[in-house]
Amino acid sequence: MRYAEIGPSEKALAPLVDDGWIDPQPALTLTGLFALLTRAELATALRSQLDALGLRPSAAKGQMFEALSAADFDPQPLAQWWPDSTERVLALTSMPLFERIRLMFFGNLRQDWSEFVLAELGHQRYETVPLAPESRAFQTRSEVDSYLHLHRCRERLDAGEPAAGVWADVPSSRTPTPGSKHGAPGCCSRWDGPPSAAASRRWRSRPGPKAPIRKRG
Repeated sequence: MRYAEIGPSEKALAPLVDDGWIDPQPALTLTGLFALLTRAELATALRSQLDALGLRPSAAKGQMFEALSAADFDPQPLAQWWPDSTERVLALTSMPLFERIRLMFFGNLRQDWSEFVLAELGHQRYETVPLAPESRAFQTRSEVDSYLHLHRCRERLDAGEPAAGVWADVPSSRTPTPGSKHGAPGCCSRWDGPPSAAASRRWRSRPGPKAPIRKRG
């Protein structure tokens, strides 16, 4: 991340780290590591593990992951996965809050803040449309909660979790689940019943995956 208007990234990141907004050394699972690194980088970072399994450095990324998944690797910082790396990985510590704000701003989880920045810089233009209360993506907090709950369910289903187990976890009342603050769930710890027809239509737009921020240098 290099932005002239921000200056040295280390100095800019310091207060965010001090205030707990960013984890400067997040523990990465094997899945998280594969999401961040290229095949060539993985071949270098995991050379000893791959050699022990008899895999060549030219092996496909999927083949590497399948072989390494059989081992029980504990999550660890990138510096432990890849001691010789000059890369740095940062993780936002309040993703449920940021995700909720992004959803309320865009009306979906398909768009991200890069689109906002490109529009603000004038590199990308959208049609100007009048905004009225009835055109809002969400009318109530419960609709936002419902959308986020469905998003979590979709992630669990995509990960291969049985549907019966996913829907069995749907809370049956408005009582906040343990860990929510002041009765307001950080993501979606409250279920207010099925979403409205409008919310269901919006849900059909499948959101994309997210990953920790990768910083070079």
